[in-house]
Amino acid sequence: NMALQEKYGPVLKLGEELGVTDGYWKEEDGKIKMGGKTKTAYQRDQIWDKIKEVGGTTPVDIEAQIEPEMTEHYHVHTVVAGDTLWAISEKYYGKGNLYKKIHAYNPDVVAESPNTIHVGWVLNIPHPE
Repeated sequence: NMALQEKYGPVLKLGEELGVTDGYWKEEDGKIKMGGKTKTAYQRDQIWDKIKEVGGTTPVDIEAQIEPEMTEHYHVHTVVAGDTLWAISEKYYGKGNLYKKIHAYNPDVVAESPNTIHVGWVLNIPHPE
């Protein structure tokens, strides 16, 4: 059924872009069955968001088993020019006001002030509540 393959094509494409490992993708019993390993839980959530964007909130025509390799942190973020903790918080949590959570989670990296972050810093992003 090419329609299903086509419908969920963007999910497969995102998986490839994120470098999913041990991936599988097949059609069986009128469903797409897919899975694999992402580097982080954030990437797993990105794939689920894409599945829901394509198939609706509770899609019945796809089954996905996606496991993150790293479980300790939600994601690891390397600071780039223009980043602020607010913007980083917005990217991973959908709201900027959780920036203090990221600040507190990285005491070895972030100086006293959450307003000062530098390009190249590697920040561990804590799991959402």
